[in-house]
Amino acid sequence: MRNSIGVIVFGLIGFVFLAFNSLFIVHQTDQALVTQFGELVRVVREPGLALKAPFIQNVTYMDKRI
Repeated sequence: MRNSIGVIVFGLIGFVFLAFNSLFIVHQTDQALVTQFGELVRVVREPGLALKAPFIQNVTYMDKRI
């Protein structure tokens, strides 16, 4: 019983960590460039919550007002 609770807690912590690395927020005044290994994959121009591949893709924010 104790072992199964530990596995469930460890799984939940892993899921939350993975979710935080997969989600990002684009603000109204920004646009986000999603890159994978240095190559541009897509541009997110709509504000809100967006997804990316965790640990593989990076997000760079740029101001749309410029």
